Amino acid sequence: MMTCLAYCQERAKEFSCARQLVITLSDEEHCELDVFMLIDNQLALCIECKSGEYRQDIDRYVSLRKRLGLTGKKLVMCVAGLSDEHARGLTAMYDLTFVSEQGLLPHLRTLF
Repeated sequence: MMTCLAYCQERAKEFSCARQLVITLSDEEHCELDVFMLIDNQLALCIECKSGEYRQDIDRYVSLRKRLGLTGKKLVMCVAGLSDEHARGLTAMYDLTFVSEQGLLPHLRTLF
């Protein structure tokens, strides 16, 4: 979250940010989003932060991305220690963006 906030300030972007945001979907399912940002009142960005095992959650996030109406570039799985090669492979396989903590800022630069 701090990486995103610092980047928004550096770029002089207006933003709103929520951490551990609990939302209720249309079927009354509750979901918690690690970081949700709205940038310049236009760009919605959801970042899920993972450490350790994360693969069992991928299908759930693909479904959530669709339900939120986000593109794969705007639902980001930030996985601690993930290699760039593995991140590229997972991003190509699923309609989500996978990055390591070092890859988050370069990905943000592709969005705004």
